Amino acid sequence: MPRQPLVRHSRCSDRLSENREHPAMASPTDTLSDTATDAREQIRQLRSQVDQLMRERVNPAISDAAGRAQDIARQAQDVVTDQAEAVSGRVREMPLTSVLIAAGVGFILGRLTR
Repeated sequence: MPRQPLVRHSRCSDRLSENREHPAMASPTDTLSDTATDAREQIRQLRSQVDQLMRERVNPAISDAAGRAQDIARQAQDVVTDQAEAVSGRVREMPLTSVLIAAGVGFILGRLTR
């Protein structure tokens, strides 16, 4: 009669090789490795999506906002320049009044800061 343990052993090794082929029966190390690989792939895809969103939406929005900010800054500079020129023109028209007003404002500020 042939030895039974040898046959059983070969059946056990067949079962072990079958377990490796089926993901549900994979070893914890294999499962962990597959999970890590899946996580890396998902992270890579998310990075790609974020990069695409940055290129398509965020960068143009930032450029648009920067352009509007420059326009507003130019307008504010124009207003300040116009106002400074207007005050300068008034001082030239009425120098004595301007000196008296400046002296009065200086006196008041001096009293307030004591």
